[in-house]
Amino acid sequence: MYSPSDISLFVQMAIGLLFLLYLYLLRVISLNTKDLQQALALAESSKEKQLPHRKSLNDLSSHCGTVGCDAILRSGLDEYFSSQKIAPDKATTMENVQRTIQRTLDEEVDRLERNLPLLTTLGAISPYIGAIGAMGGVYDSFSVSDKEEHFSRETIEHIFAGASLSLMCGFAVAIQAVIAYNRAIARIEQLRKHYDVFIVDLIGLLQRVA
Repeated sequence: MYSPSDISLFVQMAIGLLFLLYLYLLRVISLNTKDLQQALALAESSKEKQLPHRKSLNDLSSHCGTVGCDAILRSGLDEYFSSQKIAPDKATTMENVQRTIQRTLDEEVDRLERNLPLLTTLGAISPYIGAIGAMGGVYDSFSVSDKEEHFSRETIEHIFAGASLSLMCGFAVAIQAVIAYNRAIARIEQLRKHYDVFIVDLIGLLQRVA
């Protein structure tokens, strides 16, 4: 009869570590998903209420929808009015505004992507942890059983069951991390498109009123 006590210490340690990594992964996914879902929901709501032609900055401001768009609008307007005071030249003003908006957009995208390195790291290391646990478990089991005259079928089954369990746990965590990473990338790309459209509208309005 196979029981957890038959599992090698190496395998138990690997599975324990993978379990902790999985809990941490769930926490990262939860935080990342919450932020992205909220941003996407606001963006979609804003898109549905969007005017056919945004004719004024008030129209644009009332349809921002997301924290990122609010930051882009605020930074763009601040730079626009500051540049107008220092150098009233329209070309210089719009160049400064575009540079400021691009920097704000990059900062917002960086904020949305802040958890992605954690997902890639967990996805990369988990299979190796499972493999190390499996190899260590096999070696440990054979070392302990080396004193026996022959290996029974039950002993062989226990060795490979422990190794397989460690490998499966490693791949399970890695697969979950990869899926979460791909979903996050897709959602960030959706938001990026929303921001790009918003920036085009903002630049167009500022050029008309400059």
